[in-house]
Amino acid sequence: MMERQPITTVNTTTNVLKVSKKILAINRKIAEQVNVNVHKVLCHSSIVNTIANVIAGKIKQNDVVILGNSTPIRAFDQYYFSNNTIGAKIVTHRGVSGIEGFVSTARGYYHAVGGRVILVLGDVSFMHDFAALLYLRKEDNIKIIVINNQRGGLFATLPLKKYDGFLNPMVESPHDVVFSKVCAGLPVNIRYCEDVKSFERILISALEENNKECCLIEAFINHDDDVADHDRIKDA
Repeated sequence: MMERQPITTVNTTTNVLKVSKKILAINRKIAEQVNVNVHKVLCHSSIVNTIANVIAGKIKQNDVVILGNSTPIRAFDQYYFSNNTIGAKIVTHRGVSGIEGFVSTARGYYHAVGGRVILVLGDVSFMHDFAALLYLRKEDNIKIIVINNQRGGLFATLPLKKYDGFLNPMVESPHDVVFSKVCAGLPVNIRYCEDVKSFERILISALEENNKECCLIEAFINHDDDVADHDRIKDA
């Protein structure tokens, strides 16, 4: 008669936890290396990156940060959310097509919640709610940052870009509007910049604690350079 072998008990839970910790450690190292590579490419070279980094350093707990769709929310997903531990309220919405009503949303949050509101949106979204600027007051502590690459630039970073004849003008909606000139008669403090250094200086000043006036910062971005930056990130 065959002798029965003793049953060995394996602590499955302990083994799973050990493996999980190893996987998490590997993931952290990969994420750190990815961040290093990305920052080597974009640090101090991209206005969109600068917006996310400066706001991440200046944000307060009671702030409301409203993000437009397409480029702004993607930039913040990459650079801001991974570094933000303050717990500010982050807001966005899709609307009908994702590009309307953002200035009105910022005004609504300011009056309903109080405190500072920071709105970051693209030029096409801004055009779709431009009339809402007429209802702003100089003392409204709302900071509007318009990323103006004179088109819906996100689409040039997607596979859709290979259909250039369809992309432009049907999808990208190119324009030559300079918003800081159009808004000259409105009760907002207007700033315009074309390079990262001047933009960083203007944005830091606008986000100072004692600066409570309504302001519009137009950050002009060269579309071709922006697409090239995106491609460099993909290859990093």
